[in-house]
Amino acid sequence: MSLQTKNLAAYNTLSAWISKRRIPHAVLLEGPPDSPKAVFAAEIAKSAMCTGIERPCGECSHCRKIEKNIHPDLSFFSGEGRANSFHIETVREIRSKAHIYPNEAAVKVFVIENAQDMSLQAQNALLKILEEPPDSVAFVLTCENKSALLETVISRVSVIPLFGQADEAAEPDEKAAAVQMDAVNIANALLAAKEAEAMACFAKYERDRTGFLQLMAAFRHIIEKKLLTPESEAEKGIAPLRLMQIIDIIDETVYSAGGNANLSLLGCVICARIRKSLSA
Repeated sequence: MSLQTKNLAAYNTLSAWISKRRIPHAVLLEGPPDSPKAVFAAEIAKSAMCTGIERPCGECSHCRKIEKNIHPDLSFFSGEGRANSFHIETVREIRSKAHIYPNEAAVKVFVIENAQDMSLQAQNALLKILEEPPDSVAFVLTCENKSALLETVISRVSVIPLFGQADEAAEPDEKAAAVQMDAVNIANALLAAKEAEAMACFAKYERDRTGFLQLMAAFRHIIEKKLLTPESEAEKGIAPLRLMQIIDIIDETVYSAGGNANLSLLGCVICARIRKSLSA
C-alpha cells in the first residue's frame, strides 16, 4: 500500500479545511518519522499564506518561498531530539515573535517539530498562546505520539494522524476493508432514506477518530463516483446537485472531526443533514 493511500483520510481532512478556507489556528501532525509530516506542514503553511484563487496555488510568491524554505513568516522550532530537550525559553521566544505582525503574508506560521520533546514547563507555556492566539498566527505541531503531550495541549489543537511506510500494523488490510464496507453501507442506507442503519455504522467509530476520518474519506469517494458515473436507474434519480451537497456536508464533517468534536454527535448530525438535503 502506497504512503499516499495510507494517508488518504489525512489528505481528505486537509482538503476539506482548504476548500472551506478554514485552516485551524493550531494543527498537530502525529505520525512516525517516515510519515509525511513535513509535506503536510508545508501544505498548511501554503494554504494559510497563499494569495492565489485556488489555495495553495503553488505559483504566488508565498507558495514559492515556502517551497524554497525562505519565507520570512514561516519559522521552525525544535528540541535536540530527546525528551525534555525542548525548553520553556524556546516557547517564550515563540510567544514573543507571535505578537509581532507578519512581514509579508497575512499570517505567520510557526512549525514546532517533535513536540513530544517539550518539557512540561514548555507545554504549559505554549498552552497560554494556543488558548488565545493572535489572529495573524497559525501553529503546526508535529509529534510521533500525542500521548506524550498534555491533554490540555491536545484539546487546543486539531489532530491529523499520519502513517509511515513501515506502519503496517496501524492500518491492516482487514481494517481498511471493514471501513470500506461500512462506507458502502452508510451510502446505501442514506440514499435509501434508512437513517437508522447509517447511524448504526457511524456508532462503531465514536471512539476512533482516525477510523472515522478514514470512513469519511471512503464515503466521499463513493459519492463522487456516483456523481460521475451513476450505476443504476435509481441513482440517476438523485440530482447531481444533491450529491454535490452531500460532498459539501462530508467535507464540513471532516473539518469538525479533524478537531475535537464529539464523533457520536457528528454521526447523528451528518445523517440528519443528508436526510434533509435529499428530502428538500
